[in-house]
Amino acid sequence: MRVVIVGAGEVGFNVAENLSAQGHDVIVVENDEARAMKVESDLDVMLVRGNGARPPVLEEAGIAPGCDVDILVACTDRDEVNILACWIAKRAGVKRVISRARGLEYTDSPTWARELGIDVMISPERSVAREIEELLSVSSAVHTAEFFDGRAGLYAFRVSEGSPMTGDTLRRINQRYPRLTALIAFVERSGTGLVPFGETQLKAGDLCFIVTLRGQVHQLEELFRRERTGQLRRVIIVGGGKIGFQVARRLELRYRDLDIRLIDQDSEKCDKLARELERTIVLFGDGADEELRVYEG
Repeated sequence: MRVVIVGAGEVGFNVAENLSAQGHDVIVVENDEARAMKVESDLDVMLVRGNGARPPVLEEAGIAPGCDVDILVACTDRDEVNILACWIAKRAGVKRVISRARGLEYTDSPTWARELGIDVMISPERSVAREIEELLSVSSAVHTAEFFDGRAGLYAFRVSEGSPMTGDTLRRINQRYPRLTALIAFVERSGTGLVPFGETQLKAGDLCFIVTLRGQVHQLEELFRRERTGQLRRVIIVGGGKIGFQVARRLELRYRDLDIRLIDQDSEKCDKLARELERTIVLFGDGADEELRVYEG
């Protein structure tokens, strides 16, 4: 697969490194000389120096009408560069384009991505906020990811001692719980991994990655961990940046009776947050202040 990556920051560098290690043909476009030199010295990829939003630079990377590039990933720290690079690539015939977008307005609705022809537009802040929300809801999960607008998700549970998931094959467990819709996609065991099948038997300590419906996740949690996450009553968020704001807003939408408090030491930001959030109590103060945290519960 031929992949062009625009931006060699932390995200772009790691994506390029992983794809190159898997044997893909990777071209990295980078405008910053220090980052370009690091790519040149550390990675086995083709490097193009220049601004990834400029057509001549992208053409040098192989993006032109009739090109054979399969994917373009634009992950610089400038939304405008990422969006324009994707727009140019899509019109040149690149099969799939993925853009990073730090500005929340770009991912408030799918309209921006759809009208620009961008296949996937990812907001790092939204992704982190979404995972925090799910980890609060399912506290024994090690990892989470959301699918289909939250109707389903990927959850990683570690099998506890005495779990009913041990001592029998997955085929028989499925017969025992016929109303439970779940697929164990991968099992991490003793530093190695395996793709399970019907005769696989789980062991205590296994980390299982499971795709299931959100409405059934707490039943799964009980099977794997022999416990269920208690009802959330109060959440205190320290920091009113993009991630803090997103976490508060998502919790407001999901939990009507939850007591949400957000602490930030920027008075202007607190005023803005108080206007934009409906049920969150916004507090002006230092989140590192132990007395304040104790006072707020």
